Parts: sequence; structure tokens; C-alpha cells
Amino acid sequence: TANDQVTLTSSGALIDGNGTTTNITAGTATLSGTAIGTSTDAIETTLATLNATSTSGSILITESNAITLGTLLALGTEADISITNTTGDMTIGTITANNQVTLTASSGAIIDGNGTTTNIIAKTTMLSGTAIGMAEDPIEIMAPNILHKNVPTEKVFIKNLDPAHLERERRTKQEGQH
Repeated sequence: TANDQVTLTSSGALIDGNGTTTNITAGTATLSGTAIGTSTDAIETTLATLNATSTSGSILITESNAITLGTLLALGTEADISITNTTGDMTIGTITANNQVTLTASSGAIIDGNGTTTNIIAKTTMLSGTAIGMAEDPIEIMAPNILHKNVPTEKVFIKNLDPAHLERERRTKQEGQH
């Protein structure tokens, strides 16, 4: 039920054994393994909140509802995090991947769930939703490559905290003052 908490921990990978049928239904799920889901079959969930850690592989989740992403961590060298929800908003806490983070809110917005704390740290971030962040509370990202698709520009509120981006921004401002 919605108030239940599920914790799944494995010394190996957590993989989907039933195709497109929902794997986990709970209020909160905390998942941990070498990888979570596969590139050909994500873990299907119906959750309110997700926390997940993969020690060497990717985290791949398909959620059926609005969801809060608490702490997601993919530690592998080329590990990705890919979360898609089919309905509702996606509220994000802290998401860190050594490679790419892809968040897709198919029919909702991607919302900052942790105030001014960095939301996403990755090499590349790809976001898609009806809106990304809000003017008063943008999504804070530390990534050299940030992409958004299928979102009107006036509905994209991102603050890029990547050091290389900040240095380019600083130089541009200095050049404009001369």
C-alpha cells in the first residue's frame, strides 16, 4: 500500500524478472545493488518516493505516477541514471551519476525538491517534461552538458553550477565590461 516501505539490497544486480509488469508498489522504496534494471528492461514501480544506489552499474526505473526522487547514486565509471514517469510531476532531491542522468516526466513537470542544494551531478544531463524547475526555484545542476527536449524555453529554469560553465560566464561578463 502507499504507506509501505520496501528495502531491497543485493550484492549483485536488481533485475526485472517479469517484463513490463510492475515490480515494486510501495510508499517508499530504497534500492541497492551493483546495478538496478537493465538497458532493455527497467524496473517498473508505483511509488511515492525512490532512493537508490548502484555500486558499479546504472539505475533504470519506469514509474507509473508522480514521484519524489530522494537520493539516487550511480557509482560505476560509465553509470547512468534514467528515470521516466508516465503521469504526474517528478520532484527531485539529489541525483549523482558518473555518466548521464536522464529524467523524463512524460505528462508533468520536473520540480526542485531540495531548495538551493545541487539537484544533479553528472557528465551529461537530459531533462524532458512540461516544465523544468521554476523561476523562484530552478533545478541546480553541475554538468558540462545540459540538454532539455520538448520543453518550451520559457518553462526551463536551470542553474548550471559546473565550474567550467561558471568560469566561461565570469569571462564573458569581464569581456563585456571592457
